[in-house]
Amino acid sequence: PLPPIQTIIQYGKKGVQTRIPIHIAASYTEMGALALWCRSLVSTHRWHLQFQLRTVSVPAPVADQEVFESSVVDDVRGLVLEAFSDEASDTLRISLAKDISKRVERPKEQWPLTFIRRMADDLIELETVRAGSAMSESRWLNLLGFCMRPGVADALDPIRMKKIWQIYIQGMCHPNHPQVQSEWWILWRRVAGGLKPGQQRQFFQDLTPVLFPGKGIRKKVAPQQRLEIWMAVANMEHLLAKDKIKCGRILLSEIKPKKSRPQHFWALSRIGARELLYGSVDRVIPAKEAAAWIETLLSINWRDPRPMGAAVAQLARKTGDRARDLDHAHLERVVAWMTQDPHRKQLLKPHLSYLKEVIPMAKQEESNIFGESLPAGIVLHKE
Repeated sequence: PLPPIQTIIQYGKKGVQTRIPIHIAASYTEMGALALWCRSLVSTHRWHLQFQLRTVSVPAPVADQEVFESSVVDDVRGLVLEAFSDEASDTLRISLAKDISKRVERPKEQWPLTFIRRMADDLIELETVRAGSAMSESRWLNLLGFCMRPGVADALDPIRMKKIWQIYIQGMCHPNHPQVQSEWWILWRRVAGGLKPGQQRQFFQDLTPVLFPGKGIRKKVAPQQRLEIWMAVANMEHLLAKDKIKCGRILLSEIKPKKSRPQHFWALSRIGARELLYGSVDRVIPAKEAAAWIETLLSINWRDPRPMGAAVAQLARKTGDRARDLDHAHLERVVAWMTQDPHRKQLLKPHLSYLKEVIPMAKQEESNIFGESLPAGIVLHKE
């Protein structure tokens, strides 16, 4: 049995509804997907409607809310191939995302899942362009990460992630270029959900010299790159709780009132989160450890309480599970800190409800916790 399709296809003038006669064409691909096509009988238009026949690791089936006409998809694929050709200019690569948005008449946050995964397939095939120049590599990493986020959803994502992991093994082609460095870590943050526990463990172990240097040995890393590394590690929910504790303690020691940035607090809240997006509950750090981090944060006077308050709300969030929830005294301590000052109470009001009752994650909240918007229809959180 297959789920019903409820979608929007683009045909003719924008915003005008009409009826057209079609024929259904179908093919079973070698990759395990049933490809369905709606072929117009009154024009040359075709629309690809994709069903998933494999079990995926998200709680509910993902269906595109919109399907682009095949000629539009082909045009976009042509733009991608052109931008990453040897003759292309850096200007063309930089403007690629905007050019695609203009062609499909949608901002990139509204590109449907099937569409971005088609682009991801093309980008994976173009992997060798990374060696051409630092600009080619940085733009390729950026677009691939965006098209593959969050690393899991489509039935063929495990196959794609297997190929992408080989890119991690190879490493950066231009490792000394700042923009390539940043885009490298952003890519792994975006696709972390599709990495296996063993792969996340290897990722973490490879960063040990950077995050946990020995005495007298400290690998120099630019502040922005270190921040991107922390954010990538923070999205690795399959890491063991003991590894997360180690990471959280080091990160907490690096967060200073005059040098902290919102991303530091976001990373800490992801590492110590009570509620995970895709990881199992045995990978949640103990409540006592989270309470200790909270006490450290509350003991410091922060200029802007919003990033810290949002982090504390996730560290102390009620789940209904006694093994993960903080005790009543610590919860009351957090609530008191959030409400004792009227201005602070107003700023942190959206987070207070998470400390008083168990609230299921909504899609928008998942996007905020993940760090950026997720493709339409994707639900990461497992009940």
